[in-house]
Amino acid sequence: MRRFALATRRVAAVPPPVRLCFRAASAPASNPVAAPEITTVRELQPQRKENDLNVPSMTLSQLLTSVVGEMRRKSLSPIVRDNVTQNTTEGSPEEVAKDASKDAKTGLLPYKLSPEKFIMAISTYLRREEEMALMNRSNLVAMRQQYLKLRAKQPRLSTIQRDILLHEASCIVEKREVPLNVAARLLRPRWPNYFMDVVGTRHHAFLAQSLRAWTVELIRDGKLTAKEARTFLMQCPRVFIGQVSLMGSVVECALSDINTIDDPELLIKLMWSVNNARTHAPDHFWRRIVDKLAMLNRSMRDQVGDAIRMEKGKDEKKSGEEVNETNSVMVGHVFSGLTTRQLFRILRVLRRERWCGDVPVIFEFMDKALKNIVFEVEATQVADMKPSEGPPSRRTVVQRVKKTADLSPVELLSLLSIAGELGADLHVSLARLSEHLLSPMARYLDRDHLLLLTTCVRQTRCDSPHLVQTIVDTIVRRGVTYSSSLALTKAALRTILQKPALLSHLTLAPFMDHIFYLCDTHKRHLRASQILAWVELLYALSRLYAPSSSVGVRVRAAVESFADPLIAMLAIEVVPTAIVSRVLEYTVILGMRKQPQYPLTAKLWEDRNTLVNGRRAHADSLGSGDGVNTALPDHGQAEDVTSNTTDMEGVPKNEVTNSVKRVYDDFISVYERQTVMQMPLSKVEKERVCDTFQRVGLYSIFMGADIMKQLHLRDVASTSTASTLRHRAGPSRPLSTWIERNVASIVDSRIRSTKISPESTDNDVLRVFGHRQCDAAKVRRFQELLLSSPLLLARERRSLWEYTSELARRFGGPQEKSLAEEMLRKALH
Repeated sequence: MRRFALATRRVAAVPPPVRLCFRAASAPASNPVAAPEITTVRELQPQRKENDLNVPSMTLSQLLTSVVGEMRRKSLSPIVRDNVTQNTTEGSPEEVAKDASKDAKTGLLPYKLSPEKFIMAISTYLRREEEMALMNRSNLVAMRQQYLKLRAKQPRLSTIQRDILLHEASCIVEKREVPLNVAARLLRPRWPNYFMDVVGTRHHAFLAQSLRAWTVELIRDGKLTAKEARTFLMQCPRVFIGQVSLMGSVVECALSDINTIDDPELLIKLMWSVNNARTHAPDHFWRRIVDKLAMLNRSMRDQVGDAIRMEKGKDEKKSGEEVNETNSVMVGHVFSGLTTRQLFRILRVLRRERWCGDVPVIFEFMDKALKNIVFEVEATQVADMKPSEGPPSRRTVVQRVKKTADLSPVELLSLLSIAGELGADLHVSLARLSEHLLSPMARYLDRDHLLLLTTCVRQTRCDSPHLVQTIVDTIVRRGVTYSSSLALTKAALRTILQKPALLSHLTLAPFMDHIFYLCDTHKRHLRASQILAWVELLYALSRLYAPSSSVGVRVRAAVESFADPLIAMLAIEVVPTAIVSRVLEYTVILGMRKQPQYPLTAKLWEDRNTLVNGRRAHADSLGSGDGVNTALPDHGQAEDVTSNTTDMEGVPKNEVTNSVKRVYDDFISVYERQTVMQMPLSKVEKERVCDTFQRVGLYSIFMGADIMKQLHLRDVASTSTASTLRHRAGPSRPLSTWIERNVASIVDSRIRSTKISPESTDNDVLRVFGHRQCDAAKVRRFQELLLSSPLLLARERRSLWEYTSELARRFGGPQEKSLAEEMLRKALH
């Protein structure tokens, strides 16, 4: 709780509360991987004078309350008086006067601050409230309990107090009674949600516009110096969001004295500030600053002491957020003038900015950083020759990474990921890095970071058997039911296949059992494209073993089991024949063609050929054929089908239209991602799925859900052996809560927005239904889909059954009308 000490500190005189404004508090990140780097500027604390006025001890909120009390004793401006009058929740002006007298009784003497100290006090209060909000959102129960204790001691300012303070701050900025960099402190912290009400939002927008206009005026008059431009950009990068032209002018001014800058830390902070602004700076800004850092890296290579001094006290969170700490361990200055941490921060911000204009320089930064880490690891190994007893603890691993690289484990993985993207190879020279840091770290990584480490090993072509064995053992130990087990296993298998020479140094028997049981467990829960990807991996694995070996036999058995779900998909025609043909190609290469022990593969061949021949006959009947018999024999090659049938896949059969296929594809992709792999959907994927359900009709939605239920939500008997019973998976899980809620909301909103009533036309009713024509049979089929639908939340909506009742009244028979009325009586909401 050391980082939250500023939030609870009490002082005994007026200058110390004001002095609190000059302290920079480090805000904890709830999501350290994704939080941006925020630079802080350290100010000197003013010395206490002898003539300072002593008052009773007060916290920062009490100090601001006292300042508000002083303002209340003055004549309020009309704007503030209107705000007070309109705010009915805080009481009348008479009650405000009572609050002022109450403050006087509590011993809080009215105190007036200078404009500069007033701005700093408000900015410090905003920063403290931001820290409190992060504590409240923490996943740790102890942190939330600490928040409740602090909140009980330090209540929030009232709405009237906030309005008065923000109005006074806006007046100070408007009159420009403080320097620009001091005024920018108001927008440096993120304002709490309760601050962003109607009045607070107006003040926030006014302050941002005032600061931008002030900056433009200074640039136009040539009064904005390079130091002031850099400080202003570091103070409040959020002011530049969406301001491309202003960003270009400010960064141009900030680099006007770049030839005289000898501190790389200043340039790195400037890069992070530009990135935090979420507004792209001109390309020449990044090129000039990278060239300057490269020159400093070369010129400072022999100045180890200067590099340590310049990096002293600087530390960065795992997310890239930078804070000031006095006990930072400085390492990595042997092969480069910049330290390892400085090089990492440069590479990290360039990747976040997606700038790669000077590849040789960026590659040099990455290479020097890795060499520094390897040197520190070897030096640590020589200095510490004590034999280890068992695997190191999590704390020991973190200390190792901190001591050798001055990074956190996640930051080290990020550096290796950048190295993999740049095409760097980790050869035998980095074996110590794998054994000393990466292998112990792999045991404690969560699913995302373990997947990142596995990907880094494959991208960097690391040939450390010890590291690969540790990753494989970790995956096997966590089991088949572990979230992201599919992605982890696939990534590890690809890594092994990339280095066949590692097979002789690895113990893969448990991993092979894990792979085949994983395929048997999830074969009915995957898309057709994922099945094809697994068949390709299994085929690549079989090439490393003899066909008669146990691995070769089990590979063919796994491919045979994948034919079962493909047969079911092919029967409903929701799988492209090109994917089926590719799978059949691998069965031919594996020697499974016309073998009696593989009946499912033979059935898949027959169904595929029957489907393709039927489509070609249908095309010929429509007059699109050329008169040549193109029917496929049962012994036809798979590649012939792939090349000749891709244009025939759009022909619908029965009720499976293209819209139904799109709905099914979205259902299975979300199910595979959220339920099977237990991984979150990206924002783009969520928008795509919601857009699909908003475009198609209700019939297509529930038909796609019914196909999803038939193919993937049924429990089937497992063919696993007794040795895998400890990893026994449960029955098929239903659809995720997210997809159910969104589909139910979309269905309900579409029905309510059309306002279906007995006076509506048939076209209005059918537009929601998604078909141009309807009859009793289709209404009966729609009711059956509703009753058996896996979308439990959607079928419980009363609006859906009201629409079904109206649909049955118009197009259904007596049986459909009776069923609709019965279900409508049972619907509650």
